[in-house]
Amino acid sequence: MLAVKMLPCVVCGRAGPNDAHHCQSDRFGARKVSDYEVIPLCPRHHRHEYGPGAYHYSKRAWEEKHGPDHGFLDLVARQLSAK
Repeated sequence: MLAVKMLPCVVCGRAGPNDAHHCQSDRFGARKVSDYEVIPLCPRHHRHEYGPGAYHYSKRAWEEKHGPDHGFLDLVARQLSAK
């Protein structure tokens, strides 16, 4: 998870360190999520206290704008393998 935190935010590209967000969209929300199924999100796109643009403020609004969070897992895997 530390390596993921050092990646840029998948939404805005803000350089790490960022938060490691455990994927919850669709099928990911129905089970305990592995620490290997995380994506880097800056605090503005992750945390409730940052308001409407944050995943944990409104999951539905975030998904409507950016798609399901697990859709970024392949990108994260590619970024990690390139390091």
